[in-house]
Amino acid sequence: MLTDRPKYVLSIDQGTTSTRAMIFDHNGRKVIEASKPVKQVIPHNDWVETDPNEIWNDLLNRLGCFDH
Repeated sequence: MLTDRPKYVLSIDQGTTSTRAMIFDHNGRKVIEASKPVKQVIPHNDWVETDPNEIWNDLLNRLGCFDH
């Protein structure tokens, strides 16, 4: 059983309009956040498409923002 709390927690929010990554401390306070809008393609009325490779790369780039 783990008795030590992690120093930080990573949270990822992949929405329809942006890719966000946030790091919180063990008290729940946000330490840092990085986000980028998601490019949307609307081929027909009421349709929205996003490139899954772009979402993945955006996420990796957001995580790279935390490398100090």
